[in-house]
Amino acid sequence: MPTAVVRHLGLTGLWPAILSDTGATVLVTANSMRLLGAGKWV
Repeated sequence: MPTAVVRHLGLTGLWPAILSDTGATVLVTANSMRLLGAGKWV
């Protein structure tokens, strides 16, 4: 799709939002596992 069509449909902000949300979820999960000491039980 040409960029103008994608921008007109409003899809340009969707993928960055999905990627940032996924990245935040990974960071929160990794931090909570670190705080809980998940590596001690394996």
